[in-house]
Amino acid sequence: IPDAKLPDHQDLTSAQFKSWHRPPDDLHPTQRYGHYRKVREDLTVNILEIDRGERLLVVRASDLLADALRLNLLSLDIDGEAGRYAILDPTSIDAFTGRLKSALSDQTGIRNPPLAQMRPLFPQRRVARVARGQARRGTVDGPAAKFLWDADTMAATATGLSAAPVLRAAEQYVPGLTERQQAAIRSATETKLSLWWGPPGTGKSRTAQAYVTGLAAQAAASGHPLRIGIIGFTWVAIDNVARRLPDLLNAAGIASDVLLARLTPSESAGGVDPRLEPHLVSMGSYTQERFEMERRLEEGDGIVIVASTVQQVAKLGLPAACAPLFDVLLVDEASQLDVGHLIVGLTKLSEGGRVVIIGDDKQMAPIHPMEVPEGIEHLLGSAYGFYRNYRAHEGTEYAITPTMLNRSFRSNQEIVEFVREAGYGDDLEAADRNRSLRFAVRTQLPAARPADWPATVPWSQHYAQILAPNEPLAAIVHNDRFSSQRNDDEADLVAGLVLTLYRAGLMDLEAGNAEPLSPADFFRRGIGIVTPHRAQIGRAHV
Repeated sequence: IPDAKLPDHQDLTSAQFKSWHRPPDDLHPTQRYGHYRKVREDLTVNILEIDRGERLLVVRASDLLADALRLNLLSLDIDGEAGRYAILDPTSIDAFTGRLKSALSDQTGIRNPPLAQMRPLFPQRRVARVARGQARRGTVDGPAAKFLWDADTMAATATGLSAAPVLRAAEQYVPGLTERQQAAIRSATETKLSLWWGPPGTGKSRTAQAYVTGLAAQAAASGHPLRIGIIGFTWVAIDNVARRLPDLLNAAGIASDVLLARLTPSESAGGVDPRLEPHLVSMGSYTQERFEMERRLEEGDGIVIVASTVQQVAKLGLPAACAPLFDVLLVDEASQLDVGHLIVGLTKLSEGGRVVIIGDDKQMAPIHPMEVPEGIEHLLGSAYGFYRNYRAHEGTEYAITPTMLNRSFRSNQEIVEFVREAGYGDDLEAADRNRSLRFAVRTQLPAARPADWPATVPWSQHYAQILAPNEPLAAIVHNDRFSSQRNDDEADLVAGLVLTLYRAGLMDLEAGNAEPLSPADFFRRGIGIVTPHRAQIGRAHV
């Protein structure tokens, strides 16, 4: 539904929508379900093509939407720069299920290995709709099986490697690692399976960059081949780790020895960090770059680092579902990655490989279209939760203890103290450099409505109190007319707060509050707006 029409139309049934727009003969006849089904369920599109680089969608409209567009009842004249938005609420059509099914049941997949018989994960087979059966003939306990059905053993199994050279290289090129960050790298080097945990701002991505750089430098010095996979659910998570690697590998003097590949679903480089553009490998076609990358992965030729979402990694090594391509698999933002995607990622692990899981189970877990059966949430939730609560239905002795990164480099003391209450415990602390962090504004925040305040933005006398720099935390409670994925009152409040800060001249924290942020930098790094729903994001933009 176009954003401007959303308040009036989102709660209408399809029949009510048609009755508003006579003559009805010009629209497809109303079916019986149209009297109780919301119009937003019938105003749908099928996405035919996506070009993320150019931000283009090719869609096929449903009958009702096509009629509404033909009769000018609705318009899809969408232009974000002009403030005209529409919300695409994705339906639960899962294009990933085919890959997961192939990973589990294909002749070259995980199948039903002996470990699955010896140590089943589901407490009641009827929940998973599986029969006991027998292990498939010829099926062995491959790497994926070991990290799924025997993960507690993997976490207790030593690699036989020394962390000392990796830590020396990591500290040399990413200096200032904390004791916990060093402990995380040590655990990832010396054990088959390790977990890193910490709230946002504790340096998980920086530690991962140090770890990958240290591994690559040590491999280059010893002349040993090494294949590292950095996987996650979103490109944002992937690039948070990968974007500094070109500079770090160059600083280590090994850039020419390492094939760094940032996979992409198409030829487009739109939205990719400029530092990664020279390292893009398209999975949309078999280019020479893709052929050479896959050859080196399959043959174990030199040092190869691949950064990608699981969706693209799944295309590597085909037609085999399980392919021994990576010696080290680093799963970033694993609290956003569901177990199904984890399974597909593990199919690319080589025999003797090791896995590093980085996440935070206090953050929002993957959202599923149906309720997970009680007692097995850890089996069907996030990849991080799967390991952190491993075999929770059997007791607590199988849970895998994470290394907590306990120093926040982003938040001041007051915010850290609040975050402790969310379950992170007293071990969390603010780094000295940001312990007393405060933002500042160029002019005093207004206590009364300015004469030139725009009529389209609601004013509140509480804006100055909410935004007071000496109060780092503010909770705002208001009466809600109804609950949905969109709340106009809160969007208006956000707009008023942002405008107040913008007009007051938010100062640049990175410059020690010595100068105000430019208009572009104000929105790029001065202000952050977080909401779990896309519909609210579109409304907040207005």
